[in-house]
Amino acid sequence: MLFLNGFKNAALLLLNNDYGNGIADIFTKHFSGGGRNVVLRTAYQETTTDWRAIVTPLASAGEDVVYVAGYYKDTAAILRTAFQLGIKAQFIGATAIEDENLIKLAGTAAEGIVYPLATGFDAASTDAVSKAFVNSFQKRFGYEPGWMESHAYDAFMLLCFYAGLSRCKVQQGQSVGDADKKLLDHLGSYHGVTGDIKFDENGDVIREVVFKTVKDGRFERLTK
Repeated sequence: MLFLNGFKNAALLLLNNDYGNGIADIFTKHFSGGGRNVVLRTAYQETTTDWRAIVTPLASAGEDVVYVAGYYKDTAAILRTAFQLGIKAQFIGATAIEDENLIKLAGTAAEGIVYPLATGFDAASTDAVSKAFVNSFQKRFGYEPGWMESHAYDAFMLLCFYAGLSRCKVQQGQSVGDADKKLLDHLGSYHGVTGDIKFDENGDVIREVVFKTVKDGRFERLTK
């Protein structure tokens, strides 16, 4: 959370589902302490339409950073409303906001929002595996793949092709799922379209986290 150095008071606006609550709790755990506080925590529903009721309290909460734990559609609505109300705090979002529809819906209100990305995917990469994927995807679907499409592809390849090898080694009394898990646990490294994939002891993928922002209507890597 190096990006958050210098911020003292955070406001949390979160989508009231497992995803929103989960990442909001993680943010709170890592942000709080050392003179930093969460001064406002407000949950909203996927069906929310009155965004002024959600955003207006930011005007008096005393925050210098606002974390929106949600998807691109609700984040865009919050950004647009905050812009209309003159809220000046720094906004940060979740990985799930990287979608062209965020910029279409929020317009200039999306400028400057910062969010983490740990996908390892770069549509402009010169890596042979990534280039072949991007070219094939564009030819078939007519648009450039993003982080969701690239992760779905790698997950499919791992489960249906690589992990599928384990089904030739299923032992008596062992389920196919257990055999797949055992093989993935001992995977080492797999080079996919999102880069080299490695799993830790908890089954999580080890990835470098980078921060990105919206600048001049485009998603760009944050350089400072």
